[in-house]
Amino acid sequence: YGPIVGAIAAGVGTAAADLAGGYFQWAAISFLVHGVQGYLVGKLAQMDSLKALAQRLWYIIGAASVVVVVVGYFLGGIILVGVGGAVSEVGFNTAQAAIGSLLGILLYLAIKKAYPQISKL
Repeated sequence: YGPIVGAIAAGVGTAAADLAGGYFQWAAISFLVHGVQGYLVGKLAQMDSLKALAQRLWYIIGAASVVVVVVGYFLGGIILVGVGGAVSEVGFNTAQAAIGSLLGILLYLAIKKAYPQISKL
């Protein structure tokens, strides 16, 4: 669907989850961080020069999105909980982003295999 839809879906979805879960202070940061992540993934996925890499591309994009999330939450964490708190969350944020990216990739590939026409949407 591309970078704009990716940014909106990722940003709004995570901000809404923060609000619903009572993490109000993180909602704006989640909106920005995951909005950038969604934009990046959508943009990279559309690049013709990268499409030849096929499935390997998704793991490269996934790794790039993990970096965006970890750095974004680190910077946001400095604002909300200070440097020490932000540093203490790096490991959890890395694991959460990596697992989320891997599961997202695997889910996308499974859906694409089951419903090839999804690539034309």
